[in-house]
Amino acid sequence: MNQPYAHYNPHSDTYQLNSTHNSDTAVIAEKKNPIPILKDILWLTCHLHDSGKYPERWQKYFMKAICNDGIPSGPKEDHTTAGGQLIQEIFPGTLLSEMIQIAIYSHHGLRDCISIIDSSILLRQRMEKAKKLPIEEAKEYFYQAVEPSEFEKRCAGAREESKLIPKRIKDIMKSWDNPQLYGNRDFFLGMYERILLSLLIDADRRDTEDFMTEDGEAVRQPEEYSSEKLQDVWRICVEHVERKYADFMDKSGINRYRSEISDRCMKQALQNIRLYHLTVPTGSGKTLSSLRFAVRHALEYHKRRIIYVAPYQSILDQNAEEIRNALDYPGIVLEHHCNIILETEEEQAYYDRVTEDWSLPVIVTTAVQFLNTLFAGKTGNIRRMHSLCNSVIIMDEVQSLPVRTIQLFNMAVNFLTEFADTTMVLCTATQPLLDRIPVNRLRPPKDMTGYVDFYQEAFRRTEIIDCTDLVPGGMDIRKAAGFVLEKARELKQVLFVVNTKRCARELFGMLESLNEDRFKLYHLSTGMCPEHRSDVLKDLSDCLKSHGEDPIPLICVSTQLIEAGVDLSFRCVIRSLAGLDNIIQAAGRCNRHKEVDMGKVFIVKMSGDAENLSHLAYIRRAQESTEQVLAQFYRNPEVLGGRLDSSLAVKMYYECNFQKWLKEMEYRETVEGVSTSLVELLSGNHDFLPSQQGTTACKGAGLPILKQAFKTAGDLFEAIEENGKTTVIVPYNEEAVQLLSRLSGGSASLQQKKQALRKLQRFTVAISGTEKKGLGDAIHTVWEGRVLVLDERYYDKENLGVTQNPGLMTELMI
Repeated sequence: MNQPYAHYNPHSDTYQLNSTHNSDTAVIAEKKNPIPILKDILWLTCHLHDSGKYPERWQKYFMKAICNDGIPSGPKEDHTTAGGQLIQEIFPGTLLSEMIQIAIYSHHGLRDCISIIDSSILLRQRMEKAKKLPIEEAKEYFYQAVEPSEFEKRCAGAREESKLIPKRIKDIMKSWDNPQLYGNRDFFLGMYERILLSLLIDADRRDTEDFMTEDGEAVRQPEEYSSEKLQDVWRICVEHVERKYADFMDKSGINRYRSEISDRCMKQALQNIRLYHLTVPTGSGKTLSSLRFAVRHALEYHKRRIIYVAPYQSILDQNAEEIRNALDYPGIVLEHHCNIILETEEEQAYYDRVTEDWSLPVIVTTAVQFLNTLFAGKTGNIRRMHSLCNSVIIMDEVQSLPVRTIQLFNMAVNFLTEFADTTMVLCTATQPLLDRIPVNRLRPPKDMTGYVDFYQEAFRRTEIIDCTDLVPGGMDIRKAAGFVLEKARELKQVLFVVNTKRCARELFGMLESLNEDRFKLYHLSTGMCPEHRSDVLKDLSDCLKSHGEDPIPLICVSTQLIEAGVDLSFRCVIRSLAGLDNIIQAAGRCNRHKEVDMGKVFIVKMSGDAENLSHLAYIRRAQESTEQVLAQFYRNPEVLGGRLDSSLAVKMYYECNFQKWLKEMEYRETVEGVSTSLVELLSGNHDFLPSQQGTTACKGAGLPILKQAFKTAGDLFEAIEENGKTTVIVPYNEEAVQLLSRLSGGSASLQQKKQALRKLQRFTVAISGTEKKGLGDAIHTVWEGRVLVLDERYYDKENLGVTQNPGLMTELMI
């Protein structure tokens, strides 16, 4: 028989045999596999995944595409059904068959096991489709390609693994005090399926990419980290981090407590416990302490990688540098977020390669990337899923987790820590009660340091004062400005954090008009591009640090973007009423370096006209929960430990607030007119199960074991709600103008335009549908309509950023 091909490389004019591709994919996947219980299931999946390419019919389709410059003509020829039908023939109606079939059918895009449109069953759809495909021909080639004794051994191993997986889920859940509180079998089976698919996609793409790489232009290969090599890496990292710690800690004054916290973290690294809370105050050295834990724990328990996750870019930028400096090991740290800019095509190609599967030992990334890896539908996200297993994951500022993702997050963490040998550390100064919600709660975490209230008192630098009843009905913009100016005259350096961009803009404008004392004024909001915000923060930081005995009088008005990961210290902070967690985060920007004996943090209430929260339900409910805490504190402060930032106050806040969000925590969605949730779609998918009587979907057999709507859930999942927002590029400075010229000009190559677009990330602003409508013709397109650009007259480069009121035309014309 002729040997069928899988791929053609036009640069080298070479063909890759399909049997070679399938076996090479299995070898790559086996090296990457962190879950031993999937070993033989994975081997079979990889060897079967492209069996549909064996028949002559697919080979003709393939050759025709090669003759047409690689572009297929006519209907797409199926190449995934055959592999699924072969495993179904060997193991009919089993979990093993289902797991392999679904992975094969989904390796070029997720599929729903049960359709949300008509409740039809994917496996039966493929059985019907197979009747029109040359399955017998594919089968004949497949059995020629595999070695019979090896195949028989792997089948036997896979059969046992497929029995062990549900047994393992059952046994572990049975060991829990109340199994139904922490997730369900269907969800955990689905997570095993996602890991299997992740390994198949990663190995399939990697083998294809390696074969298709043009001769002489091979992408720089990342170093391969065997278990032995990784242990050497962790050993060196431990030495370097301990040296950094010794230099940093003089164990006098406040450093004594930082040292205690860090040593407690280090002690826990030797324990084989997989889920921790690290609840410590701002300024207690949390990043270095958690890193000490991570490297020592990785060494002790042979972890594959360390993953640091932060919710905001500002935190990531600051802590990535601290992590890199502490580890002092070039080449092992990968920063993965949208703001990474690389100068050469070679650097970009290498970066793209290592971000595809997070193949380096230490990953520093955003909560968005992390959550997308767990739940989003694109194959690029799924591809990284296996990298979360057998790792140490540090989740910083976990209180920032979007409410609607909480149950999904909890169950995923339960899976990773109980079934995938991963250790997770949830870090924050205000620990949310993720392990106390009524259903799909987090497994009980161990407190890494203990003595939370003691350390809060030791690091206390501020007093939080309730001024919400100062003005009946709340402050208007003028009264708020007067309050700020009064505090600024007394305390010199004041930060006012508000809940909306409009309020920040109007308050800043009012302060400009009332600023008889000539305070230096600053404005910060997401209406400004990242480069603009960075410039303002640098100038603001310089002013704050040059205080001495005579601090520069200044006022900064900001939205909540300043509340975390920004190393600024004001003598006074005013926070518009919000969630208590936000108020405590804002307090972290006050008196950070003990400039005064006790910094003042005032909570004020803005009027409905000053702060329109009608479309911001989360903030409104958070305000209500905080008001309940404030009322209790007013009646009996000792019940809350005498402080509004005590662990008792935080606990009461989350108990009040989470009660308001229980349904939303399931990630509610309306799908095909049916009210459901992503939790349900990724579990039993009961809302779309076919009726057992009279439905064609059910004739001849019962329901499959895996019922999840993987594709629908993946398509719906958004780590951050976009809510119809549009990204525009703003010509903030000369660099932005030149990059935009490169996009709109005809002389730049495609690669140069892509590079320009990456660099322009620093000059983007997300605007709402209302803002876009108001700006109208002020937005135009470049690069054949692919990119939206804002007219520079509608961007205030000095203060406000995007504005509806055009300024005067300057010389910076595109």
